[in-house]
Amino acid sequence: MPYRRAYTALISAVALAASINITSAQQISPAESSGADVVRRMRENQAEQQRAIEEALAEAAKPTTMLLDAYRNYLAARQCFDSRTGFALVYLTPQQMEEAKAQVKGIEAALLQKEPSLATNERWETANREEAAANDDIAELVYTGRGNVKERTYTEQGRRFCATATGWLRERYGDLYPDSRTMKKDF
Repeated sequence: MPYRRAYTALISAVALAASINITSAQQISPAESSGADVVRRMRENQAEQQRAIEEALAEAAKPTTMLLDAYRNYLAARQCFDSRTGFALVYLTPQQMEEAKAQVKGIEAALLQKEPSLATNERWETANREEAAANDDIAELVYTGRGNVKERTYTEQGRRFCATATGWLRERYGDLYPDSRTMKKDF
């Protein structure tokens, strides 16, 4: 699954926060365990956790990171579409694949407008390398549904993997083009 950098960074921040809490709890000696010291350490830990989360979210909001994530999610959607072509049950219909393609193009255009110096070809190559590595990662294949998609087997886990990729594209596209979220009157 192309776990988005924001998601991965957020998970890392939470893990860091948990390790900070454990380390802090281990560092408090019985002599220091007055209520005021414990409260002070807890507040310091909370501040550090908040900083880690804010850094992770700031990294995810960078145009270079967002473009890489868009490309990775598009590649995952493409893999979903290609894996079940010709089968009765498909992960993505041709219409859904066209929507994903239009959304990644729109995301790329909006990000290039914000930051014209974005290296789109470099980001595309990086996304391809990262997706190839993810397709070879046993944990990624087993836990995310990517393995089912790779093996062309229709499963609920594979469907969720594909829905996550297309959902990410739809959400980011909606963030960049808010009017796309409202249904236009067509009657």
